[in-house]
Amino acid sequence: MRRQILQTLFDVYDFDTSLENDMPVMSDKVPAILVRHSTPEERRMIAEWVREAFDLDIDWHADEGQLDDVVEDCVEGLSNCIRGMQDNTAVRRQILQTLFCIRGMQDNTAVRRQILQTLFDVYDFDTSLENDMPVMSDKVPAILVRYTTPEERRMIAEWVREAFDLEIDWHADEVSEDYDDIEVLLLGLEGDTIDDETFLRISRETESHHYIVDRLLKLGRLDDALAEAKHVEDYDILEIADIFCERGHDAEAERLIEERVEQHNDTDLLHWLQKRYQSMGNLTGAMDMAKRTFTSHLFGATIERYREIRQLAQQLDRWDEVRSELLTYVKQSRKTDVEIEMALDEGHIDLALELLKAGKQTKDPRSGPYGSTNLNVGIEVAKAAEENYPREAIEIYKRYVDMRIEWRDRGNYQVACQYLISIRKLYQKIGKSNEWTTYIADLRERNARLPALKDEMAKAKL
Repeated sequence: MRRQILQTLFDVYDFDTSLENDMPVMSDKVPAILVRHSTPEERRMIAEWVREAFDLDIDWHADEGQLDDVVEDCVEGLSNCIRGMQDNTAVRRQILQTLFCIRGMQDNTAVRRQILQTLFDVYDFDTSLENDMPVMSDKVPAILVRYTTPEERRMIAEWVREAFDLEIDWHADEVSEDYDDIEVLLLGLEGDTIDDETFLRISRETESHHYIVDRLLKLGRLDDALAEAKHVEDYDILEIADIFCERGHDAEAERLIEERVEQHNDTDLLHWLQKRYQSMGNLTGAMDMAKRTFTSHLFGATIERYREIRQLAQQLDRWDEVRSELLTYVKQSRKTDVEIEMALDEGHIDLALELLKAGKQTKDPRSGPYGSTNLNVGIEVAKAAEENYPREAIEIYKRYVDMRIEWRDRGNYQVACQYLISIRKLYQKIGKSNEWTTYIADLRERNARLPALKDEMAKAKL
């Protein structure tokens, strides 16, 4: 299903760019979707389509494409450190020194300052890029405002004023509706120095709901904070819920999110409630949230979530009933790849083979030997079948060898060679080395005009 959707999006984009226009007229959002909402393997697949369709032969520098994800993970790690370093100074410093090789920092204050400086530098760099919003540091402002001491916030505020050349007087200047994210960050950092009335007024004018809720809770105005939370969009509501929890209003935070999921099934909100219920020992509630995510979203049905639900249902002694529900949903939704993964996960390799063979087999090499829906799961079936169903595994591997060769490119040839190695081992296992000799000779003859393939096969000693 995912591959079919991605293929359709790419075909629309391919057609759109073929028109004589200065820019795409019907697919301008497609590139962002293909890049931001696909898995690494899917991005490699789409890149192959792009290279083939537009005859591109570009050699990028290695590993640069994953920088954003790496930095984002580091930001989250630094956030956890800074939040947990209020107490147990020696242990926290030791952990930090082990992780980050910090030298010469003899006290907790110095370590915290180094972390805060790093977070700010990441945010400073990120905002200098030509993007509509931060791509690797979107969580940094909340960290710098909510998990710092008053002294640290004053220090960071000085960095912000200097780095972005800001000369704002919160009591004298008129608030502009065009305040950007940097100025809103400064407002949060300097909130301790602004009286309640002025701070709440400016926060309302800049639609900084998280600041409003936090200040109202500090003032003990719980009802007003809850009223304010009703104006917050779903994509910001989890931050608001976290603020309620941090201020000791866990029950209110839970009800806040429950009200939202009554209206619609948002994956992030459902997951937040699932984790919340699990932490409270409400296994039934946690399982219900996981089931809703599994059955309510296009990409919600995954083997990982299936395992989560199974673990919860088994603790409630309801697995047979729940498994039947999930299986019915998967069959009715024609999510064959998920059904195959479920069968493999439960050791039903014969069923997985049957389901795979029943899948749509297409002559389009870009759709895979068993249809786009089963593109990735086919190899999982082959690997699982090696022990007890070697013949079936061989046939599956052969189909994927042909597919990779059809896709061209050395990267695909290398993957094809790995499959060929598996085929050779399986033929040897069943005592049919002569069939391997015949097969590999025929493969070479059919692809005699592909020198790069020959080279890769030679490297793999095939």
